[in-house]
Amino acid sequence: MFSEPALVGSFTADAQGQVQAVFPVDEAALPGTHAVQFTGWCTRIALTTVLVGSDALVASATSFPMWVWGAGGVVGTAGLALAGGHLLRVMRVPALPSATTTSA
Repeated sequence: MFSEPALVGSFTADAQGQVQAVFPVDEAALPGTHAVQFTGWCTRIALTTVLVGSDALVASATSFPMWVWGAGGVVGTAGLALAGGHLLRVMRVPALPSATTTSA
């Protein structure tokens, strides 16, 4: 099981090559989807995913409400527009003539 690689056990495939396995998950595993890799004596490697935690726990740990994404997009877009406008204004300011002094 990946995220933090760990060996979770040895399992046997049936005649069709399918594996059904039940294995304990470390309590320190974070809620969410984790990759599981099956390797065998042949050259094939199979990958799948496993969901750790309940759906409600996983949803709260791995996603933000839609309004957060919308607010972040508005704030980010406004910030980029302000920064771009400031940069254009700074680039358009004419250079001040250098002060020259004459000695008599």
